[in-house]
Amino acid sequence: MANVTGGRKRTRGAAKLSSEGEEGQVKKVKWEWLGDNGRWSQYADDVGETLTKSFMSGKDEITTSVARNVKMKIKFKDSMSQQNISTGWSRNIRCIGEANEGAEKALWEWEEGGVWKRFPDSTGRFLNAAKQLSLDTVSISLYGKDYTVNMKEDSMEDESNGDTVNIRQIQPTDAVWEWQDESSKWLPYSDTDTQSIEDAHAAGNASVTMTIMGRSYKIDFGKMEQVNVSTGVSRKIRRNIPAATSSVASVTSAVSASSTGSAGASNGKKREREEEKEDSVTSKKTKKMKVEKVEEVEEEAVKTKSTGEVKSHTFTGDAPVDSECKAKLGKAEVYSEGKEVWNCMLNQTNLKNNNNKFYLLQLLKDNGKKSYSVWFRWGRVGKAGQNDLFSFGGDLESAKNAFRKKFEDKTKNKWEERHSFVKVPGKYDMLEMDYGADEFLSLGKLTKAQIKSGYAALKKIEGLIQSGKTSGDPLFKACDEFYTRVPHDFGMRRPPLITTREEIKQKLALLELSHRYVTQTHGKTHNTFKLEVEQIFEVKRDKEEENFKDVGNRQLLWHGSRLTNWVGILSQGLRIAPPEAPVTGYMFGKGVYFADMCSKSANYCFATRLRSEGLLLLSEVSLGTPNELLSADYNADKLPAGTQSVHGKGRMVPNPAYNHTLPDGCVVPLGTPIDTGLTNTGGYTLNYNEFIVYDTNQVKMRYLVLLKFKFK
Repeated sequence: MANVTGGRKRTRGAAKLSSEGEEGQVKKVKWEWLGDNGRWSQYADDVGETLTKSFMSGKDEITTSVARNVKMKIKFKDSMSQQNISTGWSRNIRCIGEANEGAEKALWEWEEGGVWKRFPDSTGRFLNAAKQLSLDTVSISLYGKDYTVNMKEDSMEDESNGDTVNIRQIQPTDAVWEWQDESSKWLPYSDTDTQSIEDAHAAGNASVTMTIMGRSYKIDFGKMEQVNVSTGVSRKIRRNIPAATSSVASVTSAVSASSTGSAGASNGKKREREEEKEDSVTSKKTKKMKVEKVEEVEEEAVKTKSTGEVKSHTFTGDAPVDSECKAKLGKAEVYSEGKEVWNCMLNQTNLKNNNNKFYLLQLLKDNGKKSYSVWFRWGRVGKAGQNDLFSFGGDLESAKNAFRKKFEDKTKNKWEERHSFVKVPGKYDMLEMDYGADEFLSLGKLTKAQIKSGYAALKKIEGLIQSGKTSGDPLFKACDEFYTRVPHDFGMRRPPLITTREEIKQKLALLELSHRYVTQTHGKTHNTFKLEVEQIFEVKRDKEEENFKDVGNRQLLWHGSRLTNWVGILSQGLRIAPPEAPVTGYMFGKGVYFADMCSKSANYCFATRLRSEGLLLLSEVSLGTPNELLSADYNADKLPAGTQSVHGKGRMVPNPAYNHTLPDGCVVPLGTPIDTGLTNTGGYTLNYNEFIVYDTNQVKMRYLVLLKFKFK
């Protein structure tokens, strides 16, 4: 990557302000500096105000006091850093918009020859500051040339010839990459370096060489270490996914939290603002119960203690009693009449207002007697939230009316007409939930129909992005729809706007995770291991032999998957992603993927040290004439005439000199890996081969291999 420096275009002595701000007005931002522990610390308000005014007035650097007897040189243009005047030590700085926290972590890229290239970390922080402060234009240098960046139009113009290229802002990966220093302390890489490492890791590369803080390092994913290319000094590295990462694992509101409050009364303290005032609920008994009007406090302002774990337990009836309803757990069941189950989960997401909330309604019947109650719980997705439990004794009709009224208040739909539910703007949407017969993820999981609606919403977002509509109300509404249909736990953070193909890919991966939850799947990825074969089973699926489509070039190839997926795979066969799913996220389109390297497929078993066994499938795959590709093509399933599969060509391949041909003509790639020297000049080079077919009749299962993972 060429050296890139950022600075404001010095036109009339100051950066150009957008129409959203007024000249001289101090924006609502805060400034931070990066400490030795990898944590950002905020400057005092008066220092932050000085930095804001200096940045907006077009100054490249300033010298200012940040504490008593401590002076710093603040460099905006070259490095977005502070330098201690006395010691010479430098630290990174950044600007955060108070109304848009999280945006400061965004990364910036420019498009060159159809390939997106990333700006260095310092320039990314500079552009983020310009974005937070609503500047129209800034100037940067790239490859020795000066460019004017138009922040409003997301473009960059070469000042020497007027040529313009696109730029974009992307959200970084949720993964955290860290390296261990000589004192065994783990330190995080910068956001930009983290994203580059994660990109190489996701592409399946064995290693990547990159420049970090002016030094060249080789990041080795097999050994999980970084090596200084000049000195040879190596350090351990690691990859973590924060527990707070948005995930469909927390699929239904507070399913992943536990509360310290008791059922029967609102357990949330009122904090910053009310969500709305609830109408009172009264029973129609002759002797009416006194039930006070409830004020719901929006969960964004309510802090409850949560464990962050997904809980499971057994239940009777057609749906589980909410695990937060302590007074009724094991003592009641969700009331049902035939196929009508009085249980409902609602969800609502609004990106502009930072709303990401759920509402649970349950009508409960005590075990062994006709005594009824209605349970409500609401709050921010992923939090336990607040709750109310109303008792109605033997008055079932009053309990039903309370349930119906709450449902209509929240959705503007009638409970009896829920099967023809229509989402009303500004109101909650209804989620379709599924519950297992014995065990369940607390409050259930999304049904296949609900996941299908998530695919449809994601496809709508993809269409907007492909047409260049990466901002504006249509995209906000489409993202609201997706997050409402497939709830995410963002904690207190604002749900992010989905604006790039990469973000669609990440969300698609979450939906696929939902599919695995439908079959009750769980596991974590580890890629440093040795393999031992424990057992081999011969597999013959009913009618697979007679339906097999032999188009030639048959090979015995590997396919890996989680242990809990194998009941579905063996009973229903390998399947292709549904048509509702957008193509983004499938490197070579929607098909069935195979490998000729055992270790590559073994990664998809997601074995752990505690669950160290995995299953790999050896299938006879008829590849015919493959379409050979070096880089991702999301539409690769639209095969060129005369081809029947795709071969994603990797650098490391089994030595073809040792291919073994079975008596029936099927080829088994038995050679040890060799380096072909293949490189993709247009981007990342695949580490291993990938083979994809788009007709499941070209696949015939042969052997199921039980493996023991020996982690190093």
